[in-house]
Amino acid sequence: MAHRKFNLVDPNKEKMLYIYSDAELLVNSMNDWTMNWLPNGWITTSVPPVKNADLLKLLLQSWGNKRFEHVNAQTEELNWKACWNRLAGYPARNAALMAFHNHP
Repeated sequence: MAHRKFNLVDPNKEKMLYIYSDAELLVNSMNDWTMNWLPNGWITTSVPPVKNADLLKLLLQSWGNKRFEHVNAQTEELNWKACWNRLAGYPARNAALMAFHNHP
């Protein structure tokens, strides 16, 4: 998981670490919304509990100087963000497929 990688890369949380993701919900959650949800007991403004709060809490534990940035998905751009996003997508899709097929 990403939170484990954060701690390996910067255990003292001193460096700025940028995390690029095509998951806009994740980027917005980590950059904007978690700081409101945390003092509100992980309840959204429309009152339902935050979905996947357990995973967001794990990421927050490793927060430090981290910044999530959105990159476009499924793009043919040749910039480094798009290239790394495509490379990261392969193992993510494979893991999702394995979980789907192994789920009873």
